[in-house]
Amino acid sequence: MYELDEKRLPAGGALVKCTRCQHVFRAAPPVPDASPVAPPDDRTEVFGFSSGASPELTASYASATAPAPATPGGSGIASVPPVSHGPQRPRRVAAAPKAAGSHRAVWPWIVLALVLVAAALVAVWFGSRKRPDAVALARLVALEELVARDDRTSLELAVSRGAADPSGEARALQALALLWLASDARDDAAPLLARVQALQAMYLREDADRAPGWDLRRDEIASRLDQARQGAAAIQERERRLLDAATVAAAAARQAGASELEILRAQALRQALQEDAALSTTVREASTFDASDPWVEMALGLATGRHGDRDVRGLRSVATRHPRLLRARVLLARALHAAGQEGEALRILDEVLAENGDHESAKAWKAEILAPPRAAVSRVDLAGNAPPKRPAGHLPRLKPRS
Repeated sequence: MYELDEKRLPAGGALVKCTRCQHVFRAAPPVPDASPVAPPDDRTEVFGFSSGASPELTASYASATAPAPATPGGSGIASVPPVSHGPQRPRRVAAAPKAAGSHRAVWPWIVLALVLVAAALVAVWFGSRKRPDAVALARLVALEELVARDDRTSLELAVSRGAADPSGEARALQALALLWLASDARDDAAPLLARVQALQAMYLREDADRAPGWDLRRDEIASRLDQARQGAAAIQERERRLLDAATVAAAAARQAGASELEILRAQALRQALQEDAALSTTVREASTFDASDPWVEMALGLATGRHGDRDVRGLRSVATRHPRLLRARVLLARALHAAGQEGEALRILDEVLAENGDHESAKAWKAEILAPPRAAVSRVDLAGNAPPKRPAGHLPRLKPRS
């Protein structure tokens, strides 16, 4: 009896060679109810397989069936399992662990690739926001140029174009244009308000003195006073509407994604026009984004100039660094005029008018500087036909006829 590893026998059996006597025989898997008996010292060796199932047979080596000839185009070597010289242990194949390990090695690369793709998409999105297309960029440049020219026609055109542009930058520039128009309206109303004050003083004086003909003069002063009040009120109403429109444009700019500095520019200019004490806080906040933003510095110069303390040095710095901003040069000329330097103020205004002959504010301030000084007006009583006043209780004495 011989001991064979049943797991190595195919269903059709195989040729087996005895390791002791070199006898060759065919072995097949045992019938399920058979009880195999195998001496522990016997050894077998499998070296061939048949193509069909057959019972266990014994034969001499010479009478063993020859292997089938090789197929044409093949290698000519029959597929024969290796010869075993002892009991063989089943070979363990670790295919599954290798596959799991390879999956674990691939996952980090997949995650890294996804992260890189996400980062690239975010960069493209931010880049598209910061770098508008050529058409949008050209519109913004043209809008900035209109605000920089600073005449009223250009500012009004900037307002209409800014309203048609949905970008936050355009709406912020629209707010600036509206605020500078409001500043011009305030300048226009200033002489009318001064006239109203002068006429009010004249009216009160006539009413108090009641000199001969005072009622006629008072009525004439009252008519001129009403005209001046109506003109000033109309300009002040226009200024109020412009300020309200600027508030709406600034809110739209914030909603459309304008930068914080662009919002602070409009806020600083509005506070300067309204003489708001919070202007200094806004200027400090804006300096965290840009230490010398020209729009914020112009707003600060406008506020200090209204109170007579004009910041000539600061406005000169803005006008030098940003010569295309005509408003900065006009404010500088106003500051120089207030400081008594009319010659330099006129030179700067002439330069502004050479670049933009339609600049109304430059024309107005040039006319203000060149105007002759206002004559002091004093009331003079003219002698009439009535006799001079006498103390109460006395009549004029008549001279006797000679």
